[in-house]
Amino acid sequence: MKGIVTVKTWQLSRLEHLAFTEFMEMAEDAIFDPDYPANGSFHQRRRGGHTYWYYQRHTGMSPSGKQIVESRYVGKVGDPGIEERIADFTGIKEQRRIRRRLIAMLRYAGLPSPRPEDQQIVTAIAHTGIFKAGGVLIGPMAVQSYCGLLGVRMASAVASDDDDDEHAIIMPPDSQTRDITTTLSDNGRLPIIRLAPTTDDDLGLKHYLVDQPVRSALICDDAISVRVPDPARYAVYKIVLSQLRAQPSAASRTAQDRVQIEELISANTAAGRTFELAEAFGLMWTGYPKVRPALAKGALALADKPLSLLANTCHRFGEQPFAESADPSTVLRPVIADGAASKTKPKGGGPGE
Repeated sequence: MKGIVTVKTWQLSRLEHLAFTEFMEMAEDAIFDPDYPANGSFHQRRRGGHTYWYYQRHTGMSPSGKQIVESRYVGKVGDPGIEERIADFTGIKEQRRIRRRLIAMLRYAGLPSPRPEDQQIVTAIAHTGIFKAGGVLIGPMAVQSYCGLLGVRMASAVASDDDDDEHAIIMPPDSQTRDITTTLSDNGRLPIIRLAPTTDDDLGLKHYLVDQPVRSALICDDAISVRVPDPARYAVYKIVLSQLRAQPSAASRTAQDRVQIEELISANTAAGRTFELAEAFGLMWTGYPKVRPALAKGALALADKPLSLLANTCHRFGEQPFAESADPSTVLRPVIADGAASKTKPKGGGPGE
């Protein structure tokens, strides 16, 4: 008998889930002016008989505790190009005001936000268009985005603020953004990983993870639209990862992985994504035979309830290895035994080998 089930998910109300859906759509369609961010404003000043436009915004606090105000000249009042840009800015600012109201509502609902330093980095990178160009965000921020997407609150997503997994953006092999990724790779905190078509990186697991990503949004100072791994694939990926790094020094990390996996299985099920969950497990099992022992061992390490959910879901949709039986012990233990035997099998050849 396994220990106490550690799953801690709470479903959002219908209104809260709809608010996130609207928030995600607004994040996707948001227009950002890199020259004049929407957290500032335009003001007129009269000098030498003429009136000019200036842009100003608060950029932080000085060591003495005073607000730092950035103010810069824009142009002469009445200039057609400038007046058009200011008119556009008014619409951008109004849309930001609506997004900020949704952010307040979603934070009140308990949805997590990235740490301030991570918000600054991912915001700057998102504004380059890297996610629209095919980039996929992985790591703790991706997990935080699943709460609104799946309509649940997950304790492990909130705790992922202290996650020692690194954030990264993975670019698919066919991406045409080499110049952007080269520039952004220097940020130091959010590495850009470009997958190669022939690279078997991490046993091919990153290819598995970022294939068929989904859209979501991060609750930052403003709405940030991102592409993240499918949450069902992320759960299965973490099952394998929990065993590949299962060393004595990583015991606490492995325990955190297990909690997160159990919550993701529960969250996908609550969101009605049972087919996606079964398909994700079946694809890892059949498409990545080198990691089958790790997948089997990681699955059996889960608490009884999420493991049963996973096995029964795969069985219902006819996905391997549970197509014939939904009993995890019967199906998975032989695979673990075979994997252990293959590690101890002599490499040297006798007759017929």
